[in-house]
Amino acid sequence: MAFRFRASLIIAVLVVVGTIPLCSQPLRPGATATPRDDRSGVVDTVRLVYDFEPGESVTYRVTTVDTLFFHGANSFIQAAERTYHVTWRCDSITYDGIALTMSYGGYVAREWRDTFPGVVRTAHPWTDRTFSMLMNDDGRRIRFLSSTDTPAVSPAGPFQPMLLPYLGEPWTRVGASQQFELNHWLLDNVAPSILYGGSVFRTVVAREDTLGVPTVLLSIAETGRAKYLAPNASETAAIINGAARIWFSPMLGFPVAGDFEATTNLTLTAPNGDLASGRQMIRTHFAMVPPDEALNGALR
Repeated sequence: MAFRFRASLIIAVLVVVGTIPLCSQPLRPGATATPRDDRSGVVDTVRLVYDFEPGESVTYRVTTVDTLFFHGANSFIQAAERTYHVTWRCDSITYDGIALTMSYGGYVAREWRDTFPGVVRTAHPWTDRTFSMLMNDDGRRIRFLSSTDTPAVSPAGPFQPMLLPYLGEPWTRVGASQQFELNHWLLDNVAPSILYGGSVFRTVVAREDTLGVPTVLLSIAETGRAKYLAPNASETAAIINGAARIWFSPMLGFPVAGDFEATTNLTLTAPNGDLASGRQMIRTHFAMVPPDEALNGALR
């Protein structure tokens, strides 16, 4: 009897101690928490992974303002303000990633070029298509799953920030900073896709409630290089420097909102060998929208 009492007491203590790390964060089913750091007590652990369920979808309302200018033989400057919805739907979970389909809705853009009057557009070749792709649970793009026979580029060009950013290694804590190397395909922006290589510096800033959802605020600084070969055989080399704030929900398994700022230095090589230099500056804000707004589309 005494032995059974002592065994029960030990089990109870183990259960209580084992639940302490889990109290620091709501986790999706199947997730586990990191052990306690005995040097500083219980750390505020965070697990950063995309955790879609098959059939689950999320829609974001996106506003992008970008300015592009080139100087050289054919100098020009153009600017645009765009608003649209982007929906991500999880088709399935495979052994090597998450199968997602990206679609657009409610696209409207106001564009200006040089001194010409501004124009309003409610359609774009990229937004008329849907794209299925395979993504790792850290956000690294792997490959297209849908046909990309027809070349196309996203509204703000091949180098615009991606709404579901690369997250880095999954287990971290509030206040921690880490740097990662990133090489993947810019599937969100251009088809056939192009390869991006660079580095990401991530800081887990704080826990915040955003749009009524508990989130973790991430600060991300990114730099990288990519090249885009256009159908007319002109090549654009890009050096990209960007910064972002992402409100990521570990409970939902995807971002609730975010802000991006990116400056891209461009070198354009024309088919005849002529060179032109330029720069693109992009500011993007996105936020999750309720299902009724997602069905109705963005306001025009």
